[in-house]
Amino acid sequence: MIDVVLLRTLIVQRHKSVRRFSEVCQISDRQLCKILAGQVLPSLASLQLITHHLCLSQHEFHQIFLPHIPMRMGPDLSKNNV
Repeated sequence: MIDVVLLRTLIVQRHKSVRRFSEVCQISDRQLCKILAGQVLPSLASLQLITHHLCLSQHEFHQIFLPHIPMRMGPDLSKNNV
């Protein structure tokens, strides 16, 4: 599941309203509302548009769309690969 609260917060902070954001990124109001209500997951195309038009950093993207998956910052050095 995605973090819809954070997504909505960033949309309002950066675009003033959900309706304005849907016009800018050309996702229908209906589809965007379903995403923000947690009813559907965004399609790959919608995901790309949302990421681009919100100028999401990698960290923000991870917080919103992958909230339950730990973020790896580099190679796992705890294992010996011999």
